[in-house]
Amino acid sequence: MSPPLYSPPAATSLLDAVIDDIRRRSKFLDGVVVSGGEPCLWPGLMPLLRELKSLGLPVKLDTNGSFPDALKAAIDEGLVEYIAMDIKAPLDEETYRRVTRSKVPLENITRSMKLIRESGLGYEFRTTYVPELLSEGELLEICSDIAEDGRWFVQCFKPNNCLDAAFLEYKAVEPETLEKLLPGIIVRG
Repeated sequence: MSPPLYSPPAATSLLDAVIDDIRRRSKFLDGVVVSGGEPCLWPGLMPLLRELKSLGLPVKLDTNGSFPDALKAAIDEGLVEYIAMDIKAPLDEETYRRVTRSKVPLENITRSMKLIRESGLGYEFRTTYVPELLSEGELLEICSDIAEDGRWFVQCFKPNNCLDAAFLEYKAVEPETLEKLLPGIIVRG
């Protein structure tokens, strides 16, 4: 059998290519956002963050908070300057599981929130409002759970580029709807 005409690059060579590209452009970059999926799930996160730090680039880490140990390691090593954490639902186990369709212990979410708040870093919590997943009442619950420090933002759901095709059928959320429901909260979208 003859070799394939194309072999996809190994993950490490792809990462090396990304780092090389960032290194080449580092003088022109203001910083780097490490996002996902969930970057704290990836075993290569810490080496990547260390490499970015060695280039002198500030790093924003996007997370869902489900891996507080990885988050703590990044904070403790001083590898991130800003953290944005998604809050998917009110902070009760049953609702969080329903909305995320996962069994992430709520303790992980609340522990991550505490780590972020106590880190001394810039941070934000954010919720993307999808009415088919969260009621207005549940959105108000999130507000009462976390909005007290003024770093909670609500994002308007837009039905495009969704991993789950069912979401493409959902209606977009208009900013005016959220601004009425949540006066004083910054709405993105």
